[in-house]
Amino acid sequence: VAPALQPLTDAMVALRTALSDISRLDEARDDALEAVRLVEAVRERSHDLSYAVVVAQVRSVAVDVLRATGMDEEAAISLIRAG
Repeated sequence: VAPALQPLTDAMVALRTALSDISRLDEARDDALEAVRLVEAVRERSHDLSYAVVVAQVRSVAVDVLRATGMDEEAAISLIRAG
């Protein structure tokens, strides 16, 4: 799970920067999606409930990042589900 947190942190930093530099929006989106990809890989290897909770939280924050970059909720959720 820990490796997924760095891209999520990167997404938040890129998002903060993108608020003043719109060219960084794609970076924030890419980092958020990378965090989801990494955390999903952990979920596939473990059926522990605590991992499932962390996976859900990472996915939720990733949707928030995508929405903050201007994506609508449906598109953000669809991207997350597509993996």
